Amino acid sequence: MQKQQGFTLIELIVVIVILGILAATALPKFADLKDDANLAAMKGLGGAMSSAAVLAHATQLAKGYASNVTVTMEGGNVTMSNGYPTDDAAGIGAAVRSSDYSFISTATGMGKSATCYMGYNASPDGSLPAIGGITPGSAVSGC
Repeated sequence: MQKQQGFTLIELIVVIVILGILAATALPKFADLKDDANLAAMKGLGGAMSSAAVLAHATQLAKGYASNVTVTMEGGNVTMSNGYPTDDAAGIGAAVRSSDYSFISTATGMGKSATCYMGYNASPDGSLPAIGGITPGSAVSGC
């Protein structure tokens, strides 16, 4: 009686077909992760902008400056208006100081491009600045 060694051709083909079916069903899930990563990055940038704005405001209050005086944060000057950074490169752009993102003047915010950014609207009356532009579930194109 002869012992069987290895797999038959039919067994190998069945395993390859099963792996192909699993790969075809799993691939769309993994291919869609880029938009999720970009959304998370933009939300992180929004958090950084919010923190920088509040920190600049706190610095201004702690030093007793008027609401429109430039504040120095970590060696950089931040232009202020109504107690919070202005919506330009000298304001929120200087407060965040990120090497990954830059101030986008066409979008009035920070990001990678005019289609991939987090918006920033300066405080018109001393209230918190509006930060947004990317919402959960939205497609983040152009990133």
